[in-house]
Amino acid sequence: FILLVVILIVFFIVRTSLKSGLSGSESRSYINVYLRIFVNYIQLISLTSSLELNWPEEFQDLFLSQELVGSLSEQVFSIDCFFGSEQNDIPLVYGRLIFFNLLPVVVFILASIFWIGYYNLVKRKNIGIQTGLTSTMVTLLFMVHPSVMKENFIIFSCKTLGDGNSYLNPDLDIQCWTPNHLKWALLVAVPGMIVWVTIMPMLAIFWLFKRRDELDNVKLRAKFGFL
Repeated sequence: FILLVVILIVFFIVRTSLKSGLSGSESRSYINVYLRIFVNYIQLISLTSSLELNWPEEFQDLFLSQELVGSLSEQVFSIDCFFGSEQNDIPLVYGRLIFFNLLPVVVFILASIFWIGYYNLVKRKNIGIQTGLTSTMVTLLFMVHPSVMKENFIIFSCKTLGDGNSYLNPDLDIQCWTPNHLKWALLVAVPGMIVWVTIMPMLAIFWLFKRRDELDNVKLRAKFGFL
């Protein structure tokens, strides 16, 4: 059910972005703005609630009431059953780290397959493969980015217990800063933060800044209207 809801939300956002950009409709542009504000708010709530801070009880109640919506991407792409099985040698926290760093690539492949099929079947020349694919990727990456960022940063979230050693917050069976923990942190989490948390957003900002005088262009708005 959750997967269906997310698919419908993504479909609505992409469809609205494409129609707004190609038609130049201001009313549809406002819908994109409202959707972006709502998604940003939910993502902020999800990220804030994951911080190990001594929040007041009122804030904790707010986080609990909205955390379900804020973690939609994590629930849709849940791999807890697979990596949580006893037969699997990879701890769940490391399995999630791998999966969410590969998620943008998987999303790109699935979106490419969809738009290639759509373009060849529907033959709508006003929406090219590149335009549709870019708009879809911008929307999907915008939605999964907080989850990708969270899974990378959480590898460095440790707490010191009574024995004087530090253990990973998501899995207290994993001791922090051991050779095995450092291997996952340095070989997976750090590159993930560099690519998905730093480089990709900076590239988007640089690309839009470079074309700041073309932001009213129809095709450009169709591709990047959700930003």
